[in-house]
Amino acid sequence: VEAWASTPRGWSDLQRMQYVDLTTALPDNLLVKADRMLMASGVEGRLPFVDHRIVAFGLSLPDRLKVADGQGKHFLKRWAERLVPRELLYAPKRGFHVPVRGWFGDHLAWLERVLPAHPAVREWFRPEGVAWLLRRDAARGRLSAPAFAIVQFALWHRIVLEGDGADPGSDADPFRLLEGRA
Repeated sequence: VEAWASTPRGWSDLQRMQYVDLTTALPDNLLVKADRMLMASGVEGRLPFVDHRIVAFGLSLPDRLKVADGQGKHFLKRWAERLVPRELLYAPKRGFHVPVRGWFGDHLAWLERVLPAHPAVREWFRPEGVAWLLRRDAARGRLSAPAFAIVQFALWHRIVLEGDGADPGSDADPFRLLEGRA
């Protein structure tokens, strides 16, 4: 709210939204995440679109060159059409997805047996409801978002409330943790 209110009166709503993102979401969230991911892997990263000259140029463009026909980054995409296939430039935006199916796909029957019996699940959920959810997921061949959230809760409960909160380590087997074994 403060960032929005601090913009000049003559700015469009789009310019204000860009300013809010530049002063809040980028430095306090997205750039920090990018830096942590890169540094954790020992990779030096460069983010060319964050260069102050590129940012100033982008902000100076009229709104009609920023968004057109429901597509953002209009000017950049038009410029890049000679270098990148159109179907890639104008494809719908896709997020990054956690490969839950790959992690749990072969373990749904095991989860159906173990998760409803987990102490945290028995205390905070209806075990029969969790069992029903997992049976449904097994029939579909994938772990649903609600079931994955319950798995995460059970792991957190095991590590933090039942355990001492210590990091189990990157090589810890979550299936063994759910069973109460390290």
